[in-house]
Amino acid sequence: MDNIEFNDKVDTNKREIKIEDAMDNVKAGNGAICQMKEMPDGTKRYFNVYGDVHDGWDHILNIFMDSSSFSPLIQAAVHGKLKKPERKENNEYKVSQTTIDYTDKAITWLFINTEEKIFLEAYQRDQKKGFYDPQIDEAWEKTNGSIEINGEKLKENKYLYYVFLFASLRNHLEAEGFIDQLRELNKYSGAGVLVSAEDEDHITCKIVQGKERPDLPCEVFLMGTITCRPYLDEILAGARISKMSFEDRIKEAEAGDTDAMEALAKAYLEGDDVPQDLEKSFYWWKKLAETGNAMAQFNTGLYYAKGCGVERDFTKAAEWMQRSAENGDEDAANAVKAYKAADDNLRKAQAGDVAAMAELAKLYTQMGDSLQQLDVDTDYQEAFRWAKESANQGNPEGMYVLALCYEHGRGTEYNSEEAIKAYKQAADKGHAPSQWNLACHYLRGFGDHVEEGLMLAYQAADQGYELAIKGLEQSGNTVEKLNDYYASEETRVSLEGTQYEGRADRCERIHSGDELTYKMAKDKIGKDALELFFRGGSVGFVYQHTVGKIIALLKLNRAKLKVTVRNCIPKSKRGTRARNADVTLNMILTEIKPETPEERAKRLAKEEADRKAAEEKRRQEAEERKKAEEEARRKAEEERKKREEALKKYNEEHDIWQSQCDALREKRDSYIVEKLAEERKAIEDQIGKEKDTSVSSAQSIITEQSKRKDDAERLLGSLGMFKFGEKKTQKAIIEDAGNRISEAKAAIAKAEELYKSKKASVEVDARRKEGTFRNEAEKLYPFPAEPSKPF
Repeated sequence: MDNIEFNDKVDTNKREIKIEDAMDNVKAGNGAICQMKEMPDGTKRYFNVYGDVHDGWDHILNIFMDSSSFSPLIQAAVHGKLKKPERKENNEYKVSQTTIDYTDKAITWLFINTEEKIFLEAYQRDQKKGFYDPQIDEAWEKTNGSIEINGEKLKENKYLYYVFLFASLRNHLEAEGFIDQLRELNKYSGAGVLVSAEDEDHITCKIVQGKERPDLPCEVFLMGTITCRPYLDEILAGARISKMSFEDRIKEAEAGDTDAMEALAKAYLEGDDVPQDLEKSFYWWKKLAETGNAMAQFNTGLYYAKGCGVERDFTKAAEWMQRSAENGDEDAANAVKAYKAADDNLRKAQAGDVAAMAELAKLYTQMGDSLQQLDVDTDYQEAFRWAKESANQGNPEGMYVLALCYEHGRGTEYNSEEAIKAYKQAADKGHAPSQWNLACHYLRGFGDHVEEGLMLAYQAADQGYELAIKGLEQSGNTVEKLNDYYASEETRVSLEGTQYEGRADRCERIHSGDELTYKMAKDKIGKDALELFFRGGSVGFVYQHTVGKIIALLKLNRAKLKVTVRNCIPKSKRGTRARNADVTLNMILTEIKPETPEERAKRLAKEEADRKAAEEKRRQEAEERKKAEEEARRKAEEERKKREEALKKYNEEHDIWQSQCDALREKRDSYIVEKLAEERKAIEDQIGKEKDTSVSSAQSIITEQSKRKDDAERLLGSLGMFKFGEKKTQKAIIEDAGNRISEAKAAIAKAEELYKSKKASVEVDARRKEGTFRNEAEKLYPFPAEPSKPF
């Protein structure tokens, strides 16, 4: 494959740069972060992964899609259901690069469209979303600016399907305005389009960015496939924030850094490195929300709703949730309606409206489930209080919330009996969620009510309750799955106690295929059962433990039952005529609500389409396996030689690196020794200076007081016999001067002693800065990067 020089302005000079500086440069539009891959011919290619590269290259489109959407999208492209853009003047890029990340496989497709060629490559994603040698590497020359795709060429190269799809899908997204929207967004945010298709008529596209982007599976050495978020902007942002001091995070956040805002909001909420401060947490969530971040807008609404760090205000909570919903947060869309109605419901509930009480109880339950860092008991207690008041006045929704509180111990003690009681009261009023939850209790063995549990589940499903519909489907209790169950040899149904004593009919008259009639009856212990008849005569019972699910459907008039004899083995006693028999039955249910012609036609069409798609998928997989096996054999030998060469080169480079590190280590040691000597001298000079200052000051006092004492002694000697007052004064001066001289001498002795003490600890004091000198030496003489192992 010819080399594509993605960026003729790439600066390949190696130099160290801090993560913070790299991110700042990218955000300022002064560069990009690319990934370099050396090709087999020695050329280097640069893949843009974060930031802008240069004008004339369109790196704006990143697509996320499930691989199962591939076939429906191909059908849509073939049938012309993907739009084509209206080409505008100067709206063409010389090269367009589109990445398609599968959300269910660790594969990234790279689709490059240039003026001369189209390139298609597939890469295995690793945890850092790295690009290594492509697993698929195809290129097609253009003729007059395009390539022709037809059936014959598709047989020669199936990857033309991918070319056709990716080109059509890009055009569709451009026609729908998604590419223009992406260009208007911050182009460093890693935004993309999430595409999904159930079939060719149901294609959905949505712009996602930041944490709204899907988690992607990645290959990890020795671990197989894991799910993570291998987005370089998030990896760099996390590393950048983690290296900042808390004060620097605040400065960056105040300057508009959204990653720092989020980190501060979480830290103050969780008490991480700082005391928990809900007001500061709210401040940073709100500041981040004002930038348009959907997650922060959701949290701001939640803080208003709970009164977390701010006065409770449901109106503002609804406003922020609405903004979050408009930015694509699905959870926010569900909360908007509840918060908008909260104040009105509170007024109505206080006035005695039982429906409003139930709505308030649900709202407080939902809020209690959020922000687990806070005391949730208050919200749950409010939920329990309103639910109980609503339930006591006969509101089924209130009964339902009350049952949830008892079942999960929210706002009250856990009490399964009270939960079942409340569910039953609501279920008796036809409340579908309560019917389903009570059914789950019964079917899990909470009481001997399995048949009643099934009836409740069917009743909830009849009301369109999604959980009940899915639950019956998954547990195999739909009519279709029950028929499969009873048709199995392992679950065959038998008559119990088939007796013919004294009756006109004899068991030898019953044959395989005979149809039996039935009616609902009670068995010997009073439980529901089916009593079966042949030609008007009772032939036995089928008990509840065998056909309880069928009985539940019959009681609800949800199905019709046809009972036929699978086989009949007469049993005689001592050679007499048979008086009883072993009879096994076929139980076939027919749903009362038949499938409409339209539903049937749609179902059959879908089954046929699924069958064809499955056949095509199996064919493609078989071809891919065959090609992969051949390619694997060819590459195995090449890989062995490459490994040997790579290992040899690595050993040589590692020896050079080790020598460089040894030399630098010696320089570091010399630097530390030199700095320690300087530090010792500085300390010695300082303590010497301190001693000299103290001694000099004390010596001055001694000189001064000695003169004062001598003067007083001379004057005292010259005074006459009766100069008592003056003599007393001079004696006091002599005594004071003597005391001061003694104190000064003591100060000199103390200074000498302190000097000796400090001098003895010079080495210890100097060694305290050894760590600092070591860090300085490491920065001054950094080790070169260790060569990477080839495998």
